[in-house]
Amino acid sequence: MKLYPILFEKIRSKGNFDIREFKALKTIEELRSYARDHELQKLGAGNSRLVYALSSRFAVKIALYDQGLEQNEAEVKLSETPGIENVIAKVHSHDPEYKWIIADLVRPLSWLNKPTEEKDFESKTGVSRQEFSDLLRYSSSDQFPGTSYTANNKDDKNPWDNYPDNKFLVGLRKLIDSGVSAPDLGRLEQYGITPDGRVVILDYGGTVSVLTQKPSQESNDS
Repeated sequence: MKLYPILFEKIRSKGNFDIREFKALKTIEELRSYARDHELQKLGAGNSRLVYALSSRFAVKIALYDQGLEQNEAEVKLSETPGIENVIAKVHSHDPEYKWIIADLVRPLSWLNKPTEEKDFESKTGVSRQEFSDLLRYSSSDQFPGTSYTANNKDDKNPWDNYPDNKFLVGLRKLIDSGVSAPDLGRLEQYGITPDGRVVILDYGGTVSVLTQKPSQESNDS
């Protein structure tokens, strides 16, 4: 749990947010209240987690219920898995019980829903959108029986084997092999881009086991 580099970041807060005070809090409700009361910039909210910008480089994800705890734990463990560093927002620090994690802050894909989207996607990832979709449908059929996949060739070769040198696809394949939902990886709004131009998955805590659970409650955090 390396807080050292984060201590020297300029925190995006209007209320003198102190990362050491935040780290010392014991309950999820205290963490949520502290982030809200210190006016951190909220980046997103779902059924299981709240996401805030800490600085220009880091974001904090606060679990809401059990599913959020499991998603945070999954992101920590996957972040430590060799071979996927090219496609993830790295986790830098986390609570021992996974109530919160601090990860890279990644910019949204500015070229989504624009006329150049197809070309931009291929130039950044080295694979066309159609090839990308075919690969994920292939893996989806294994993870979730009942989904359909129609191969473009007659042999039984795994299509992922056609891209041994593509770091983006190699990383995604490792994520899927680790249990991350292939259909979830197909939503481009789940991706962002790093300052060095890498396309990365923002929310890779969505493992198959986590995603097939029902959230215990709904978030009413404002």
